[in-house]
Amino acid sequence: MDNRWTGRIKHCMNVVIHYSPIGLVSGKTRDISLQGMFVELPNIYLGSDEDIEISFSVPYGKNAQSTCVKARVIHSSDNGVGLKLQNYELSYF
Repeated sequence: MDNRWTGRIKHCMNVVIHYSPIGLVSGKTRDISLQGMFVELPNIYLGSDEDIEISFSVPYGKNAQSTCVKARVIHSSDNGVGLKLQNYELSYF
């Protein structure tokens, strides 16, 4: 069952996950909704209900603005992690 309130869109962007037990991990988003995203993380497994921070840049006029938000791992697989943003909604896409 899909528990999202809004639909997902396919969108690929580079992100960095800050997870204190292993440090910084680079990944790419596969899709994004207003409340979360799926991040491809080959060869790295993060357990469900882990709290992390995720950093990425978003377009802002002719420049890009760096953003860091808290998220929770909702599910994890061999391909990556599904994240729910905490106290934040993406409004850029």
